[in-house]
Amino acid sequence: MKFNMVLNNLNISRFSLLINGEVSGLFKSSHGIKQGDPLSPLLLILCVEVFLRGLNSRIHHQAISPYSLPRQCPVVSHLAFANDVVIFLQERGGLEISEEF
Repeated sequence: MKFNMVLNNLNISRFSLLINGEVSGLFKSSHGIKQGDPLSPLLLILCVEVFLRGLNSRIHHQAISPYSLPRQCPVVSHLAFANDVVIFLQERGGLEISEEF
């Protein structure tokens, strides 16, 4: 239901252009959201949350390995703050790019 509310808000947006002082017709946005839209931070949080859960799942299932630290240190696989994410992984064999995220 909440997802439908987000989509509905994106679908009802209409834009017009002001050309030489005259308003040109309304048209729908086909991509993205308006700059400054209050949904932007929420959508960012939702996307980062899904990404980090996927990362944790892959670490838990040993598909990827966090960077090794001395035994006394806690395992740190990633740090996230605001809109920044730093990921610490240990290379195993070759670099493999996955499109699962």
